[in-house]
Amino acid sequence: QMTYEGQLNYTSTFNKVHDVTAMGIFKREQYARGSMFKTYREDWAFRATYDYADRYLLELNGAYNGSEQFGPGYRFHFFPSVAVGWFISHEKFFKVDWMDRLKLRYSTGQVGNDDVGSGRWLYASSYAYGGYARLGESTAAQSPYTIYRESVIGNPDIHWETAHKNDWGLEMGLLQEMITVNFDYYTENRTDILLSGSSRSVPPFFGSTPPSANLGQVKSHGAELEIGFNKSLNDNLSIWAKLAISHNQNK
Repeated sequence: QMTYEGQLNYTSTFNKVHDVTAMGIFKREQYARGSMFKTYREDWAFRATYDYADRYLLELNGAYNGSEQFGPGYRFHFFPSVAVGWFISHEKFFKVDWMDRLKLRYSTGQVGNDDVGSGRWLYASSYAYGGYARLGESTAAQSPYTIYRESVIGNPDIHWETAHKNDWGLEMGLLQEMITVNFDYYTENRTDILLSGSSRSVPPFFGSTPPSANLGQVKSHGAELEIGFNKSLNDNLSIWAKLAISHNQNK
């Protein structure tokens, strides 16, 4: 196994209120064991953030991922995302003594999956050498020539599974952060899920196991609530507790 990786980072502050960061990373992996053909994976990713006076937050992400699981024209895909945040408690107009922290945030973006299972080179057909052709329907006689037959039917259009995610978040800290509350509501639409040939509704007269195809879809939404309690009684003793509740629904 061999891995190449390079990364660049940038951080700067302007006029004491503008914080900017940037990161770019490249990674390439190849792996082989025994007599197997090498597997390859390549990733290009970047991230940029902006923070104004610790009140307004912005983050941009992008990933250009490549996988050998797919055929030419489908191996690389770009997945972007963006996130914003607002620290309301850092505003000058915010005057709530018992609330130390109040933050709203939202993020949306795409992610991809190439771990589709079912073996490698699903985009290519395979041929087996062996067997003989019959010379007619009414006779058992066979041709003297050994034939090639299509043993695995490939699908050249197999591509990345993609998920589009959204998240709305609320964060609060109360009574000098003795009580913390984090709430998230999220949605996800996962498309182009790879279905194996045996899971497809193809009539038997097709004559063989059909190829895998990106036909599945899952829509989900849910919410998560986390409530924390942390109280220091003295230098040697503190009380800590956390309650987490989540609910998710898939279709």
